[in-house]
Amino acid sequence: VRFRTRGTQDEARRLAGVLAEERAWTVEDLADRSIPDAGLDERGVLALDYGPRRFEARLVGEDLVLFDPDGRTLSALPKPRSDDDEEKATEAKAALAAARKELKATVALQRNRLYVALCAERRWRASDWRSCLLDHPVAGALCRRLVWVVSEGAVGEVLHGPAPFLGQQARQAPRLVLDTPGPEAIRDGQDELRGRRMIDPGQHLQQRLALR
Repeated sequence: VRFRTRGTQDEARRLAGVLAEERAWTVEDLADRSIPDAGLDERGVLALDYGPRRFEARLVGEDLVLFDPDGRTLSALPKPRSDDDEEKATEAKAALAAARKELKATVALQRNRLYVALCAERRWRASDWRSCLLDHPVAGALCRRLVWVVSEGAVGEVLHGPAPFLGQQARQAPRLVLDTPGPEAIRDGQDELRGRRMIDPGQHLQQRLALR
């Protein structure tokens, strides 16, 4: 949440610091646990109820895509029919507008946080990373578009695709790092990012984003 006045911002920071200290968290740990979800469920879906009809807004990349009850894409929510609930339709349109606004702000903020964490070589406990980021409908979508490396000690394995890393190894590995060891791996990673339209934050793939 962003506050407009300086006094309110300072008080919010102070309270955040107090809460983090009480839980033995850093302020960044608290921020991880406070990421807005834009009203999306764990699948990245926002249900839009018209009464007898139900539409869905699904997170695709960084945008919400609308689907009708038959699974066809829509450019916008339709006007309610005579058998629809007008009040619910109005609420659905308001919910969609609010979700899109919050999603845009959340994506921008979390992209910046990931970039800062990458540059600072921030580390997480694997369980926190999974519960706060990977399993979050918005942050998880961003994480799945990054190149991650699973490593233990001096041994590392570059995983460009999301499936292996986000499966068993994410639960078993004691350390997880975002890293590409060497120019050839960097080129491969960048090619993979371009092919999958993934994020390459600032082209700094040599930097490290780690979980402990």
